[in-house]
Amino acid sequence: MVSTFLVFAAGLSFFWGALLLYNTSAGGVTLTTNDLLVALLSWCIASVCLGSAAVLDGIRTATRKMYEKLDELAGRPD
Repeated sequence: MVSTFLVFAAGLSFFWGALLLYNTSAGGVTLTTNDLLVALLSWCIASVCLGSAAVLDGIRTATRKMYEKLDELAGRPD
């Protein structure tokens, strides 16, 4: 659930940054440093969200495998 939210937030941040750059260039206005920094900041937020989602998914997978291995080692009561 958290990973899904982080991927959604990453996609939203990425497209928000792209939209800001597109609106600036489509409006015929010259690209300023602040416009570029805001777009880059949005893309940095997107990469942090995607990285966090990947780490959380890895932790969840490792926990599930560890739980299964502990069940196997302990033996299931019949």
